Amino acid sequence: MDWKKLLFAAFVYAVLSLIIHTFGAFLSMQYYLDPQLAPLWSNLMMPSDAAPPLKFYAASFAASIIVGIIFSYTYVLIKNAIKPGKSVESGILFGLFLFLINGIPALLSMSLLFSLPLGLLLAWQVEGLAIYLCFGLAIVRIMK
Repeated sequence: MDWKKLLFAAFVYAVLSLIIHTFGAFLSMQYYLDPQLAPLWSNLMMPSDAAPPLKFYAASFAASIIVGIIFSYTYVLIKNAIKPGKSVESGILFGLFLFLINGIPALLSMSLLFSLPLGLLLAWQVEGLAIYLCFGLAIVRIMK
């Protein structure tokens, strides 16, 4: 296994995640500004009414690197099962695979555990699906 490619893919995942979640946050800003939802946000993300501080983005990026390593290693383990050699189809299939094993279970768990607005949960699902699909397309090219 090529660890440099795997770590690069994890970095790409973290960058995609940061960009898509930031764009998604702008589109769903009404939830983050809702005073009734303020107790839900961590002190790291929302220590005040202002935008999240730089340390939140650093922690988020670090967490995304770890998730990216896990997802990249998962790709290495299963890549032969998802149409090897066909990068677009393989990438889409891998992205959908990630959505099915991570996105859907997270939605179900969060909806049972937390009283979050349905619109916010759906926005997070759309963001997640976009990240998984973009990452799927990226990783098949990186791990050739």
